[in-house]
Amino acid sequence: MHAHVSHRGAILSAEAMHDGPAIDRLTAWIKENCTNTGQRLTILPRRDTPTDNHPFVRRCVRQGDVGILRNRPHSRGGPVFAIWPSIEHMAHAVAATPSDQVLVCLEWSESFAGWASAVGAYDAAADSVVPALDSEVVSDFEYLLMWDTEIFEGAKRGWGRERIHPTLRKLKTAGLDEQFVMTYALGLGASANLARHLAKHYGVV
Repeated sequence: MHAHVSHRGAILSAEAMHDGPAIDRLTAWIKENCTNTGQRLTILPRRDTPTDNHPFVRRCVRQGDVGILRNRPHSRGGPVFAIWPSIEHMAHAVAATPSDQVLVCLEWSESFAGWASAVGAYDAAADSVVPALDSEVVSDFEYLLMWDTEIFEGAKRGWGRERIHPTLRKLKTAGLDEQFVMTYALGLGASANLARHLAKHYGVV
């Protein structure tokens, strides 16, 4: 696949889920940086996801389209809000986000720090943009995703794994964990399936 960032991002980390000032900063940032907010798409983990106990989520579902993964919702042109996503939800949210539009991620059980770094997301908890990785490391990720056929082969005995394992070892030496690597790949346009296969290779290098 051709790795590229097609959207912008903002993130509210799990640690800041109930941080009032961080929620207010995220809301203000969206107003200043998003277009077509009336056509937003909110992706929830389940149809019965409780939405009344979080002020930002209440705002998300008040207007605009609301969908869950199995419905394969698509944005009508506005920003996309991924509420407490899994890897699969986040991959679908990336695919549903229009080019150069904003994807907002509210973390819960899984970290999306890699995605946030890949897209240069606004971090509402820190009130700053998530720093980019070193340019050499970014090039390593882009190189890896060129070999999608090899990634889908077995991690221990698959054909072509020698093309990707040395680069994966470089990422591991740089201190990046498996979740970061998976979600960084999502930011570059990888599917959830590809990201999970990449993680299998990462676990054996």
